[in-house]
Amino acid sequence: MLLWLALFRANTEEELKQIEKLGAPELNQAISAYHSVAASPEFRELERLRAKAQHDEAQALYNERRKKNTRLQKTY
Repeated sequence: MLLWLALFRANTEEELKQIEKLGAPELNQAISAYHSVAASPEFRELERLRAKAQHDEAQALYNERRKKNTRLQKTY
């Protein structure tokens, strides 16, 4: 159970390789399945869209703060 939790918490390829080294067949199958899904064009497109949405949100927040600061400076 702890190995499965480690797999779900893994954020880097290095962490996945460390889990693979443990030699648990079920975990290795899960990692292999993850790699095949992550390599698919559909997954890459979804990941690109997710990253773009994050960037767009951060940019919108930045622009809103900038506008607010500009308005405050004009009142002084």
